[in-house]
Amino acid sequence: MSAATVGLSQISCNAQSQEKYNVLFLAIDDLRPQLKSYGEAQMLTPNLDKLADRGVLFERAYCQIPVCGASRLSVMTGARPNKSPGEPVGRFWSYHSRLDEPVENWRGNLEPAGINRPKTPEGNPAPTLPMLFKQQGYNTQSVGKIYHVMDDDLDAWNYGMTRFKDIRVYNIPGNERNAYEIGENQPDNAYPDGITRDLAIAALRNLKEQQKPFFLALGFVKPHLPFNCPKKYWDMYDRNTIELAQNPFAPTDAPSESLHDWGELRGYRNLVFSDETQSQLDEEYARTLIHGYYACTTFVDTCIGSVLDELERLGLRDNTIIVVWGDHGFLLGEHNLWAKTTNYELALRVPLIIDVPGKFKPAKTSALVELVDIYPTLCELVGIEPPQHLEGTSLVPLLNNPQRAWKGAVFSRYEYGDTILTDRYNYTEYIDVEDNFLSRMLYDRHLDPLETRNIANLPENAALVETLSELLAIGWKRAAVFGNGNFPIPFDVLPDGTIIVPDSISRSKSSQLFPASPRVSLKAKEIEILNKQATLSMGTQKDLTFQIESGDRFQIARLWLVEKQDPTKNAIRVEMIGNQSIVGRWSSPKPGDYFYQLHLKKSNENYIVKTGTVKLV
Repeated sequence: MSAATVGLSQISCNAQSQEKYNVLFLAIDDLRPQLKSYGEAQMLTPNLDKLADRGVLFERAYCQIPVCGASRLSVMTGARPNKSPGEPVGRFWSYHSRLDEPVENWRGNLEPAGINRPKTPEGNPAPTLPMLFKQQGYNTQSVGKIYHVMDDDLDAWNYGMTRFKDIRVYNIPGNERNAYEIGENQPDNAYPDGITRDLAIAALRNLKEQQKPFFLALGFVKPHLPFNCPKKYWDMYDRNTIELAQNPFAPTDAPSESLHDWGELRGYRNLVFSDETQSQLDEEYARTLIHGYYACTTFVDTCIGSVLDELERLGLRDNTIIVVWGDHGFLLGEHNLWAKTTNYELALRVPLIIDVPGKFKPAKTSALVELVDIYPTLCELVGIEPPQHLEGTSLVPLLNNPQRAWKGAVFSRYEYGDTILTDRYNYTEYIDVEDNFLSRMLYDRHLDPLETRNIANLPENAALVETLSELLAIGWKRAAVFGNGNFPIPFDVLPDGTIIVPDSISRSKSSQLFPASPRVSLKAKEIEILNKQATLSMGTQKDLTFQIESGDRFQIARLWLVEKQDPTKNAIRVEMIGNQSIVGRWSSPKPGDYFYQLHLKKSNENYIVKTGTVKLV
């Protein structure tokens, strides 16, 4: 059996019967996929590119929240952000959210103690990722920025947490609170990330001496603002070749809720504007900031290279899993926005690289994945039973086969905006603090990859918006046909709102649409295929009968119903297989509002799917 075809069971067995893997868990602050390995030809990132050449690079990875503290809590707990109806805030809300302590966010709303700590099924605090590894006998240590708040989760580290307190270090007098610094004649360790590099190298040497498996979390703060680093990294880029954003304007018909006045950047002084209203940066100043972002990215890449070289020198490289991830994306003038805290793709998309020595072939995958998937992935790779509270999906099947079909959608949110991203679309809905609907935005990234025009309110997109809104409301756990958390079933949303699912029975066959692409609509207690190819009728509440009259067109029909009030509950499933009249029965259903999913399949072709809501009385 080759390394590329090692099965999941063999991975677990190897992890238990042989020497356990170490884990090097590398977090990079504010890094969007601005690496040469992600197709950014102008970037100088040789060390991360080399790592990508050895591991699996995820081309379409997304964070759950585009702000530092909240995103990191989501990753470390393996849980997703949420907000309960009627509450002003929810889980993983702000940049300085705490794991267990209460905190007042920037709007003045209190995040109560414990809101950001998921619970076990028994109601106890769930373990964070490092705590779980510690409980399983690993030496755990944190160096640099892992949690946003320095003293969060202190008990998870048996070798402590070491971090440079102030990320805004200036070495040139008079530069304080500037948005960038060109560090003339400054060594790497004149800045926090250079110190973090040195501390990480010392930590690796110490951890090797302990002769136990380790989990080393290593966090670099650049390219976070301010863009301060030694001059040599600035000199690696020709300023005259640095391009400004192609879309330095708000999208047409963009909701005001999707935009901000880049408050993070405005916290620095000596900004240079091109207009009296200070709504646009001067082009040359903007070019300098982009130059600084590139320089800081190369600075961090160099620091990471030094750590990886030490890992190799110590003889640890071949037994250490390396995970590199950015906590969220970043905007460099696109949409006339700077920094993050918005629902546009550039704020949500992140780099993610996983290298498991000797197990998987190097590859790139375009599958949709999420940062919340990291926790269960590491559990499976090292043979640790994953906690039941996890809300991500192990990526081990993708590491085995990077080209396999995967999730049909991923989910992100920022404060009062909830986003679903499919292969083609980025759809967001905004509400106010009292849960009233405010606005929506929709971008077709196939036709409009720069997200320059919101098409949510166009009449011709009404059916598409309805479908995406239903998927967003159902949520990550029940959206269309995700299957279970261990084996997501892919789907695509078409421009007319139809959902299709590739043939999961005969994967060797190419994905083809039904010739007629039938759409499904709901009328009272009847779901009707508009072109009359099949009709499904619902009977009475006490004995709900499903009947499909489809001639010989559909060989398989499945219907799922799940309570709208609590879509996390197990779905009620009725499966009908046959050639003529197909009948399924559900005895004594509970009255109330339900999400339904109807799947129809013709032999050797795709499933066609419709989701919606129905009321049982």
